[in-house]
Amino acid sequence: MSIDMILKCDGYWADNGRMFNVGPAKEEWKRAYRVVQDGFHAGVAAMKPGITGKDVWAAVAKVVEAGGIMGFEMYGHGVGLDVHEPPVLGRTEEEIVLQPGMTFQIESLGIGEGGLRKMGGIGAFQYENLVVVTETGAYAVMGCPADIMETVYY
Repeated sequence: MSIDMILKCDGYWADNGRMFNVGPAKEEWKRAYRVVQDGFHAGVAAMKPGITGKDVWAAVAKVVEAGGIMGFEMYGHGVGLDVHEPPVLGRTEEEIVLQPGMTFQIESLGIGEGGLRKMGGIGAFQYENLVVVTETGAYAVMGCPADIMETVYY
């Protein structure tokens, strides 16, 4: 189950995305989900004034792809007066240089081994939070708790 939570407060937007397994999650699913979580944290650790959107993308991509997850061309986007605004944190984004005060959604996502579940694979994964660039790095504004991976069904 994918939940992409969008919130507007005092004219500014935030976005928080998670994937949840419906019912007990298999270990391979949990491992893949942890990979995209680790990719998110690698992106936050890489963010600091002076680096490019491509640098952030590369930090996330390195972790996601090393974990066996098929990655994407974009691992985040600007956020503020609109929920999706330029720039993107993409594979080719070299023009944007991060500055203190900029806000982004780092959106670590990918498709696990074998593809989507309807194709017999382990599925798709998303882990997204708001990140603020500071004078010395960046910090994440965490939304939904990271340790929730599965839901109960009746």
